[in-house]
Amino acid sequence: MSEAPDQEESLRRQGTGVASPREEFEQRYGQLWSGASSLVIGGVTYELEEVMHRIGFGFEGLRLIDAPRVEAGRYAIRFFDGEERRVVCLEFGADLNLMEEHRVHIAEWLGEAYFETEWQVNCPMDF
Repeated sequence: MSEAPDQEESLRRQGTGVASPREEFEQRYGQLWSGASSLVIGGVTYELEEVMHRIGFGFEGLRLIDAPRVEAGRYAIRFFDGEERRVVCLEFGADLNLMEEHRVHIAEWLGEAYFETEWQVNCPMDF
């Protein structure tokens, strides 16, 4: 799947007064690393790694960022998906069922530095 449509959309939005995907993401969840490092769900404190496993996202290659504040009755975790090169925020309920997922390409944060970054992708196949 090509990344061009996302990048083209971002370029079209610049200078138009329309929020970029990064701006929309940060308006909703705050700046990266501004959230909590654990979550209290049902009176029990959980480390983010444990929550990720419980919601079925305990995969290699995901880098936890934080747990931003969301509306009452919801919880959220932000992480970087290195394979897709996107910052992701998952929202879920106290029952740990996913409610929403939002993804923004890392180029929104890195700008031109994105094209100078050497990326490593973990492939489950051993070639």
